[in-house]
Amino acid sequence: MAKQTSSSDSSLPLHEVLEAEFVALHGELPSDYPGSSEPKTRLKALYDAIHGLKEKRAALCISGGGIRSATFGLGILQGLARCGLLDKFHYLSTVSGGGYIGSWLSAWIKNDPDGIRGVVGELKRRPDSTLNPEPQPVRHLREFSNYLAPRMGLTSVDFWTLITTFIRNMFLNWLVLISWLAAAMMIPRLYLAAINLQPDWSGQTTWYLWKLSADKLQPNWDAFWNSIRQPWDIGLTILLTVGFALIAAAMAYAIIDVPSTGNAQLSQRRFLLFRQLPLFLASLLLAAWWALSRNVHGSELFAPKHLLPWFVGFTVASYLSGGLIAFAILLLRKRGQKKRPRRFVASLSRLAAILVTTLLAGLCLWVAATRMFLDPRKIEFTRICDAIQIPSEQKITIPSRTEGILKQIVDGSYIIQTDQGPARIVERGLDVLERDPETNLAKKFRSKRDCKAILVPSGRKTNIRAGTEGLIMETAEEGSYTVETGDGLARIAKKDVDALKPKEPKFNLTRACNATGVSSGDKITLPVRTQGIIKQIDKEAYTVETGQGDHARIKRKHLDAFDLNPVPAPAKHAVTYVSFAPALILVVFLLVNFLFTGFSSWVTDDEAREWWGRSAAWILITIFGWIAVNLIVLWGGQALSPTGNQLAVFLGQVQANPVAKAILGAFGGVTGVAGALLALRSKLSKTLGQKAGFQWLLVVVAVVFLVLLAVVISWALVLIGSQPWTLHVTAWFLGGKQNEITDPNSWRVQLFVVFILTFVIVLFGVVMGFFINANRFSLHATYRNRLIRAYLAASRAARCPNRFTGFDSDDNFGLHKLPSEKPLHVINGTLNIIRGEQLAWQERKAESFTMSRLHCGSWNERVGYRPSAEYGDAITLGTAMAISGAAANPNMGYHSSPVVGFLMTLLNVRLGWWLGNPGAPGAKTWRRSGPGYSVGPLFSEAIGNTTDHYKYVNLSDGGHFENLGLYEMVLRRCHFTVVSDGAEDPECAYADLGEAVRKIRIDFGIPIEFDAMTIYPRSAIDTLKTAGHNCAVGRIRYSVVDGANAPDGIIIYIKPACYGDEPRDIYEYFKTNPTFPHESTSDQFFSESQFESYRMLGAHTMEKLCTNCDGDFRCFIRDILKRHLQMEAPVWLAALLEETKNKVA
Repeated sequence: MAKQTSSSDSSLPLHEVLEAEFVALHGELPSDYPGSSEPKTRLKALYDAIHGLKEKRAALCISGGGIRSATFGLGILQGLARCGLLDKFHYLSTVSGGGYIGSWLSAWIKNDPDGIRGVVGELKRRPDSTLNPEPQPVRHLREFSNYLAPRMGLTSVDFWTLITTFIRNMFLNWLVLISWLAAAMMIPRLYLAAINLQPDWSGQTTWYLWKLSADKLQPNWDAFWNSIRQPWDIGLTILLTVGFALIAAAMAYAIIDVPSTGNAQLSQRRFLLFRQLPLFLASLLLAAWWALSRNVHGSELFAPKHLLPWFVGFTVASYLSGGLIAFAILLLRKRGQKKRPRRFVASLSRLAAILVTTLLAGLCLWVAATRMFLDPRKIEFTRICDAIQIPSEQKITIPSRTEGILKQIVDGSYIIQTDQGPARIVERGLDVLERDPETNLAKKFRSKRDCKAILVPSGRKTNIRAGTEGLIMETAEEGSYTVETGDGLARIAKKDVDALKPKEPKFNLTRACNATGVSSGDKITLPVRTQGIIKQIDKEAYTVETGQGDHARIKRKHLDAFDLNPVPAPAKHAVTYVSFAPALILVVFLLVNFLFTGFSSWVTDDEAREWWGRSAAWILITIFGWIAVNLIVLWGGQALSPTGNQLAVFLGQVQANPVAKAILGAFGGVTGVAGALLALRSKLSKTLGQKAGFQWLLVVVAVVFLVLLAVVISWALVLIGSQPWTLHVTAWFLGGKQNEITDPNSWRVQLFVVFILTFVIVLFGVVMGFFINANRFSLHATYRNRLIRAYLAASRAARCPNRFTGFDSDDNFGLHKLPSEKPLHVINGTLNIIRGEQLAWQERKAESFTMSRLHCGSWNERVGYRPSAEYGDAITLGTAMAISGAAANPNMGYHSSPVVGFLMTLLNVRLGWWLGNPGAPGAKTWRRSGPGYSVGPLFSEAIGNTTDHYKYVNLSDGGHFENLGLYEMVLRRCHFTVVSDGAEDPECAYADLGEAVRKIRIDFGIPIEFDAMTIYPRSAIDTLKTAGHNCAVGRIRYSVVDGANAPDGIIIYIKPACYGDEPRDIYEYFKTNPTFPHESTSDQFFSESQFESYRMLGAHTMEKLCTNCDGDFRCFIRDILKRHLQMEAPVWLAALLEETKNKVA
């Protein structure tokens, strides 16, 4: 019979794998087998052939549960050998700890000259020596019951080898992970430095003054300022244009993809790339444009209402442009199609909705920019006041009680030249200057003491240090106040300052000010920087409270002492601006989404509204994400000084900073707690997993750890960027002066430092990604090597271990080299698909993945199977065993948590393994032993991005999907199935059994039924009214899906239990160890008594269940029913027992 096979370049489907297993176990397929038919037809015919076998398939399943399950399973194997059944199983299905002992058995079968018969003979024979009563492979297991560190104790080199290997691997992984995390954390810093850039006023002014002196010209400062601003204005125009284009592109995408218009049905990946990313970038560019424009034109006066048409026009034009682009694209796509009725009316309705929505959006942007981002100072006129209108210079009269905003305060002053550029020094500070005789250009000065000044034209505050020398560039001008009222801008003389009344009660003095005590009447002087609250205002004075005793009265003519000078918000509140300005712009985009959805509801359907709703969700996610990242990186790291506009290295010596001490101490403490909780979590106990409190505690600890780690990384970056050598290199590269390089206000320098630092970090992370392999430097290799030494080496007679390490590489061998005789060992793993497409799998987050000597892979059509001889560079038995037992892993199937997974990746708690995808995505990688570049896999584990669509798949403990190994045996239609469930289940909740039954019914449609379970936990022993049992019998109803003629299968479900009839040593251990026989899975260090108690409990359980059945499963089942469960065989089972002749001569 010719059997059609798949292409050699594609993965093998399930039916071909099961056909190969049929041939390996039972010989040729039936002569009438439809080898060239469709896959479904072939699979049904194969199942019919399996059901029709005279020798029904039998499977032994040994569950996960670490060394506890392995040792209990050892006793089960010995009992089955003595019953004559061990060599009659067609399949051996193992998971995790069951894989330890299953691989031990498979390796022994390979190493024994007589194969399975020789092994069974060794296991069932009576002791022939009083000194060595057990076979050598069993004695070897006793010696290595502490397989991770055979020699115990703090002085053991084995113990310290584990510790140093863990630290080494975590450190090497951090070279990759922390580098990329640090690079990502530099993005807010780059943006912060960028929005604080400003023209080089100092350098340009110095050159201009030199030119004026050389040519003996009079200065034209307005023309000079404009010449400096011109290239910056070009750059600002480019920023605005790119922002405009990005908004238009996002709008065009929306119209093309929304079901009620273009209905292009594009994927979410394209949505993020062509809709969400342009909106996010546009918000960053628009916020940067406004900040930089204030830096360049900060001191220029403007009326916000004059900007309203520009903001509204920009918003409307950008959205309409996107609509026109989309219309043109749709017109080309739908040329030749019939026009739908009311299309014109619907288009007009949408156009109107866009116009109204964007008009409101423009208004919102204007309000945010001119009111929220400019820090206005509100005032009120208390009397009629004369003023000069700007820019007409006409005299006007401002009525009493007129409210407005103070735009600018100009004291009588001089403009002087400083290292930071031109600065205005107020009239009252002129006494600090020592003037020389006037030159033909300006007056020279030398500052006698420190003095405050305001940089021109940016409006930022600065300090003039004592001893500063320079030129006086402009003579004094009369002081004035510029205010904005409903009629526009106006300037009032300083002598009329008493006409103004601040609207805000809080005040801060910018200079020392004379006052009078309210109670005492004494004259006092309030020092500079005095803060307080204005309690009362009358015609003559302000009554203020400073918190320093008596209230004081300040004459209203001293209003100039109050800090009322408005400063552009990006300069004054840089961190706040970076954190919230882009988010506010995104809020405006979100408002557009909401309003358009409402206004266009008459011409859209539910499907379109769902599209807009999902789009809004992504905008909201971006808003919260941006704010959270900036709060952690900028605010959490305390990278900026309290004033917000200077990049300060406040850390200095960490030991001298109490805040640093507290945070670093908390980081260390949380790290310890996180490690302890992760160790507990690695047990994977369903009982523990159901305790929501523990899971929430672990999530909270993980979040706190990650936040503190981000803060520590932020500090480290600040320290690196502030090192003297960094500044010297920057000075050399930029050719700047040393005082400019060390000046915290020099954002040009800071931007360069941050950019270079980011580049170096990224380059370092890229290079480390090639050297630090994601597989080799996880915990997997350490774990695998010790499992191989303990279990695979047990049956090798001629070992030649390294004298220093104790390992022998020849203990391990290719999985495909396992012998061809029964049983066929199926090692169960889990393929993690945390980011899967099947919505029904959101809880399990995984699919089954099996490894045998024939094939490795999954029955899922997208994945398939590959030959074991080639898969994963000829995957070894040791690797398969360790994958199946990789309990602690960031991605853990239905145990996965994104936050905890990120923490586990950072701490390198990674026992899983990356291999090529057996499916189409891994066409070029499935033969490799793992990924060559580790950045992608590491971050996929960290953020829960594992999937079966990537070229590599993440494999872990089979218990992360199904912990009994029953799932794959039902897929293979085994009729006699013995399950040894050695998982931690102290309350006998049967969680793993329930999980297996549930998944089998969902995926295969096959129900599994059990009668009342009479296996009891130790807590119920004293109250038992009926005898407890060690097993239960279940029915696998194959007939439901394979037809009425298909015989059902039987499950013998065995679980560790103690009732007091065990041998004396077991009972003694039971009484002195309150958690036996369900001690923690995290305990992987078994003592001699512990090992023997579990082994003997398994052997004793089999003695209770079965006598010498001489290889007859019918006898085995009858013994269980009559001798142990004391019941008659049900009708369905009686028929199976009569039909089956499963005895091998």
